[in-house]
Amino acid sequence: MKTNRALGALAFLAACFVSGALTRTAKAQDLTTLWDYCSVRPAPLFYCADGEGPYASLIQGSDGNFYGTTYSAGSNGGGTFFRLTPGGTLTTLYSFCAINTPLYCEDGSGPYSGVVEDGNGVFYGTTISGGFYGPSSYGLYGTIYEMNSAGSLTTIYSFCPQHPDCTDGSDPQAPLTLGRDGFLYGSTLYGGSTTLNGGTIFRVGSQGGLTTIYTFCQQVSNAICLDGSTPWGGMVMGTDGNLYGTTVNGGTYGMGVVFKLTTGGTMTTLHNFCSLGSNACTDGANPEGTLIQGSDGNFYGTTLNGGTPQGTGTAFMITPGGTLTTIYRFCALESCADGANPFGGLVEGTDGNFYGTTGAYGVNYYGTAFQLTPGGTLTTLYNFCSISSGDFLCADGADPHAALIQGIDGNFYGTASSGGTGGSEGQGTAFKLQAFPYGMLSSTSLEFPRQTVNSTSPVQTVTITNTSVGSLSVSGLATSGANAADFTPMSNCNSPLTTGQSCQVSVAFSPMSVGTLSAELIITDNSSGVSGNTQIVSLSGTGYEPTVNSPGPVVPVLPPPPGTVRTGSSGNPPAVPVASLTSVSLDFTSQSLGTNSSAVSVKLGNTGKASLVISSMVTSGDFLQTNNCVGSVAAGGSCTINVVFKPTAVGTRSGSLTIFDNNNGIANSVQTITLTGTGAAA
Repeated sequence: MKTNRALGALAFLAACFVSGALTRTAKAQDLTTLWDYCSVRPAPLFYCADGEGPYASLIQGSDGNFYGTTYSAGSNGGGTFFRLTPGGTLTTLYSFCAINTPLYCEDGSGPYSGVVEDGNGVFYGTTISGGFYGPSSYGLYGTIYEMNSAGSLTTIYSFCPQHPDCTDGSDPQAPLTLGRDGFLYGSTLYGGSTTLNGGTIFRVGSQGGLTTIYTFCQQVSNAICLDGSTPWGGMVMGTDGNLYGTTVNGGTYGMGVVFKLTTGGTMTTLHNFCSLGSNACTDGANPEGTLIQGSDGNFYGTTLNGGTPQGTGTAFMITPGGTLTTIYRFCALESCADGANPFGGLVEGTDGNFYGTTGAYGVNYYGTAFQLTPGGTLTTLYNFCSISSGDFLCADGADPHAALIQGIDGNFYGTASSGGTGGSEGQGTAFKLQAFPYGMLSSTSLEFPRQTVNSTSPVQTVTITNTSVGSLSVSGLATSGANAADFTPMSNCNSPLTTGQSCQVSVAFSPMSVGTLSAELIITDNSSGVSGNTQIVSLSGTGYEPTVNSPGPVVPVLPPPPGTVRTGSSGNPPAVPVASLTSVSLDFTSQSLGTNSSAVSVKLGNTGKASLVISSMVTSGDFLQTNNCVGSVAAGGSCTINVVFKPTAVGTRSGSLTIFDNNNGIANSVQTITLTGTGAAA
């Protein structure tokens, strides 16, 4: 019944192919090794007192330090629970298998999954074997434990008290989830009340008292558990109070499922993997990592296999209703330079992108760390095994199996299951990966109103905001395209931007010919840590020549018929206002529900020869406006309208700003600005 890491292994095809997937590669010197496991080897036995094989993700505790587990070694050989400072000082707080009566580890052995914290310095985790389940019998089937920050362990539950059936489950490999109701939720790989031993989902209090909520393999066809089996990854409690997770096996096609489970035990299968192609499983297969719920309310995860013909894994998004979208298929580059087999799942960064690791391949064949945008652009941030030291091939670590976490300092932290300089051949590392800046643009297009040839328009502005950690530098501005010379960029982005800081790039339109003119503004920065990264803003405008009427013959001016309103002196057309806007659309970045965004400005100008009288301004949707127009704009003048986005629901939100005035001398003329934004869960 014991687990095997070879469960997810798939034969790799030597001749990988190049696809159209979007990938980028970042510089590779931003990883710092915080700890090499098996560095503490006391004589005379020279065992790895600090542990080896860190398969689990780290967590950052409420005290700012990192906590985690190693699967094996330690002073008793059963693995360790440790504290690691951000500066790289490791303290082993507990070595499992400390209670060995008479042959088995009563306090548990093999803490594969790491821990969760209750916010008060108390940690909870599982061991995959060991435990005590009777007055005269000792177990091999795992435990649930509580640990304080001083390293004092209390066993909450030992699995399989009904041996040999193990109806309460066995081998709890997945990490626990601390629910908002105060209970701990978790799963076991095997056991349960069904004959196929497909695993269980349980609830337990901090003082014990385990309740099995669901037993897998209740629906069987041809020896396949249609409701899933072997829940390898952890679960997440969604904002709706339900549990969401995956199984690595089972389902309609035997390749795993995504499920939703109420805390009362009602199971719903949201997706059966390998449903989009029984040979290649283009939607992925065998999801091992823990799901996360993104800021958009959807769930994100990875599959170990499937995707491309090489079958080396995917990253996916699935809605609470069960619509799955494959974001990325690994091994999309030649020789799998983008990595393969993402064991650990994803984490959403403060910049709205997703971060994770692959356990294999990359440039050096020992795994990668990557950034993935929601739109599917993958950037390789680091290739493991880039550093050799003496007899150690992968001095910087190899084969990362755990998910990354983002620390309170904005950097990313993780573990590699092997490599490093500890022990005889490298027994794993803990590392820090420097976070990269990210330049978010307020708009990706600027559209200018009609402009007289050989004259210059008012400027329009794009704001660049550093939404991530690290220093963002704008190193270049340029225009390209057939009409590049008709657009002139300028900026105040002279100094590096720290997190949350912004600068502006302004563009003026000076048409040299009549007609529709377009170009691209190219902004060069170091977004995502890629030196020379470029972002594109499309530019468009129309040049025109005003029509000059010939004076014609002199005609005597006759008195107008009774009741006729004169149009102007000498019968000439009257002077009229002409309204202009610096932008006809505003796009807001993601904003938490019920909170106001920063104001985005648009100028209302009057290029005519009479006062532009504003009768009203109206916004629709989740948008508010203020202005300094004071009811009118003088000829040749302008005023500023500030728009704020305050979302009332998650997802894309649309609206408009409508201005009613006397443009071109026409009463109740209308100018409209379209407004869009994205509401995010608080």
